[in-house]
Amino acid sequence: MKKWGGESVVSRLEAAIAFNFKLVDYHGIRLVMLEIPAAASRPVEFERQAFIRIGSATPRLSDHPERLKTLWAKLHPMPGKRASRHNS
Repeated sequence: MKKWGGESVVSRLEAAIAFNFKLVDYHGIRLVMLEIPAAASRPVEFERQAFIRIGSATPRLSDHPERLKTLWAKLHPMPGKRASRHNS
């Protein structure tokens, strides 16, 4: 596993995640795919900082409070509360 300052990258993550490496064949080319499961109970942090994927960018989650609120709502839905749908 890749080292970062003498430690493995995995050891710097908060909220344990199980990485899975898979060998795949893509049009005759053998590739190794790194599968990372979605967060289950809280955002995963690297060195105490959570990030989010937006397109090809990975900005700090704290810079996007609306996405943080949406993420927490998905991770911990309120009992008896349904998502509302608004007609335009």
